[in-house]
Amino acid sequence: SQTDFDYFNAALDAVAAGWNIDLDRVYLLGSSAGGSAAILLGVRHADRVAAIANHAGRNPFDGVWPTTPWERDVAAQFIHDPEDPVVSRAAVQDGVDMWEAAGQVYELIFDYDRGHEYVSELLHPPMFEFFGSVCNDRE
Repeated sequence: SQTDFDYFNAALDAVAAGWNIDLDRVYLLGSSAGGSAAILLGVRHADRVAAIANHAGRNPFDGVWPTTPWERDVAAQFIHDPEDPVVSRAAVQDGVDMWEAAGQVYELIFDYDRGHEYVSELLHPPMFEFFGSVCNDRE
């Protein structure tokens, strides 16, 4: 809802007011429903989000992708176990397809082998490497 989008903007502004952060390098990461939220916020807030990492989150647009160009590029990393018992590969692939159709940069890690479980020591290193590799030259 618009209230959620307004909350995201207000929260980001509040963090920026209290901390020395670069608002051109805002990264979102999420797992499962959080991964879906990262996709949604990355698309709807391309003006503020540099990149997302999605672990096992389905595409929140369910194939009805945004038709207007995104304001800026948003890089995305998609991590998924093909044997995930909670979120299907097709549901994650739909998000990948959307990123590809929009001409956005993305990376796939579809050989993750922990099902739906979020294992930070396995996920954080490739996420941080991805964020560092794609988000240093934003305007």
